[in-house]
Amino acid sequence: MNEIESINIVFKDGTIIVVKAEAMRILDASTVGQIKSAIETAGIEETVSGSLKAG
Repeated sequence: MNEIESINIVFKDGTIIVVKAEAMRILDASTVGQIKSAIETAGIEETVSGSLKAG
């Protein structure tokens, strides 16, 4: 039987997030919105993008 091992999320700016299935949880839309807001507020997007080398 095939099982999901990981899910890749690719943003328009090239940022890639790999989520391993063992750590995944089902999130409702309001939780996703809260996470997005926290990331934007913390400036993590710029930090992550700036730390990755284009290749």
